[in-house]
Amino acid sequence: MVKSIRRTTIRIYAGTITLAIVLSFSLIRTEAGSHLNKLSPGTLQDLQIIQRLANNPCLLNTNYLDCYLGPRASAITAPFSKSLRSPAPVFRTFWHDQNGLSVAYKLETSTVSQDNFLAEFQCALTPNNDVRLDDLDKILNEEAKYSLDEEGRSDLTYSIKPKDQNIRFLQSNSQQNDVSTTKVLVYQDTNLINITRIVVQYNGPPLVLPSAQDMEEANTFRHDNALEHHRLGQHQQAQRLLQSHIQSHPGDAEAHLKLAESYKAQSCINQSIAEYKIALSKCGDNANLRNKCLEGLQQLKVTVPVQKPVQYLSPPTRINVNPPPINSTNFISSPNNIKNLDVGF
Repeated sequence: MVKSIRRTTIRIYAGTITLAIVLSFSLIRTEAGSHLNKLSPGTLQDLQIIQRLANNPCLLNTNYLDCYLGPRASAITAPFSKSLRSPAPVFRTFWHDQNGLSVAYKLETSTVSQDNFLAEFQCALTPNNDVRLDDLDKILNEEAKYSLDEEGRSDLTYSIKPKDQNIRFLQSNSQQNDVSTTKVLVYQDTNLINITRIVVQYNGPPLVLPSAQDMEEANTFRHDNALEHHRLGQHQQAQRLLQSHIQSHPGDAEAHLKLAESYKAQSCINQSIAEYKIALSKCGDNANLRNKCLEGLQQLKVTVPVQKPVQYLSPPTRINVNPPPINSTNFISSPNNIKNLDVGF
């Protein structure tokens, strides 16, 4: 009897320990997931861009990144890059952060040879973003491995194997097994808690440009993101994205209208008037957009002449320049005929 009670007690104790371990792991996962949901939309966007570039190196393209990061700040060609270590010239492109205040993104590309292409994208995160290693584990669905870099410093590296359908080589004879895995390097702060910089590296055969579907999704994201910033009253961010969108879609009347309103909110009167007029000229039969353009111009004390419909005159009556010949019986040829006309008066 005593033995059975002891066995039952041991089983209950073991079950309690197992349940506690399971609950602890579930709490850790829930905490990681909940922390990821607490990140700001801009930070989540940065992590999603890292995930896309790591899984599809073809997206390491300036035109594609312009849709997500806004218009590039500058672009230069350098003879050397410390990070790429390429013997060929390196093309560098920089983008500002979400607020447009400082440079936060950099893309470096270099074509070493017909069979070797190097690319590196860097994303700088401010300490108040509070991005942790668990967040990146969840985004990339991988676990980082510790290693040492060339200078002997501890380094965190994710090795991502891109999917077959995401790899499109410039050379048709290139094979999937020729591609090195994409690497994601992570740099933390001095407390080894928050992430301050993320780097995506690619080293392999040259890649083709992003597909039409990828570019369409990127353009749609930029357009919707610009309208969302405009709706929230974040006109400086909306202005940057709208300007970038209009460069590739100059006929978008709604984008010109929203850009005019963003200019007006920032007291840029001349730019606002110019964009209102462009939107008015491109709105076509859209009465709603036309009325908003006219209302915006009237608020800025700009008078737009009303175009009256053109009235066409009826065609003039054609005059016969060749009248029919006069009948010889009615022709007065002598004074006697004139006298005869007076008879009876």
